Amino acid sequence: MNRIKIEFAYDGEKFYGFQSLPDKRTVQNELEKALTKLLGEDIKIVASGRTDAGVSALKQVAHFDTNSSIIATNICFAVNKLLPKDIQVFSSKKVSDNFHARFSAKLKVYKYLVYNSVHLNPVYEKSMLQVSKKLDLEKMKIATRFLIGKHDFSAFASKDDERKNCIRDLKNIEIYENNGIFEFILTGNAFLYNMVRIIVGTLIDVGVGNIDPKKVDNILKSKERKFAGKLVSAHALTLVDVKY
Repeated sequence: MNRIKIEFAYDGEKFYGFQSLPDKRTVQNELEKALTKLLGEDIKIVASGRTDAGVSALKQVAHFDTNSSIIATNICFAVNKLLPKDIQVFSSKKVSDNFHARFSAKLKVYKYLVYNSVHLNPVYEKSMLQVSKKLDLEKMKIATRFLIGKHDFSAFASKDDERKNCIRDLKNIEIYENNGIFEFILTGNAFLYNMVRIIVGTLIDVGVGNIDPKKVDNILKSKERKFAGKLVSAHALTLVDVKY
């Protein structure tokens, strides 16, 4: 039995998220279907984590076990011929049986894009969230200071997240602005359900003046979802990297 690690990218627009769902088009379903056809055996993959419907990935990582004798590095080229264009595998290699795509992951990096303008732009519509009110970059940067570190992020998790342990280590939040486009980059050891999108929604509320930057500390300590900002749209979120 060989354990294979694959790295792949996908455009999340037409998927019901990553995780396999019956009668739904998901990234996991499409990958397992293509790999099963290629290798001639039932393949089940384990990914570094799930992404919601509409979320894309520049680099997602998964592993699977196979009895096939196909050269591991050739799998990425062969399986791409069986995959739809909105999923492509760009790396495949044999790894140790101790490797686990989820539990071996040390860091995940997400990027969220915001177009800050009163004018619509059709080029940005599919990949960015439009915010018409002017965003204050410095205020948002002040707010990030309260979030970085190891905390209980219950206030920034969806109520649908049933995990009892909501402590996560948020290593960094970077915010860049260029010609009205804001880039939020969040790096952490792991994220709760909808955590990135709620944090960005809260920072946007800070940026437009709805929340005082220093109040973010109170929101975090409250552990109450109702005090944080809104859940922003998934279409502007991308999983950028998974580090091991």
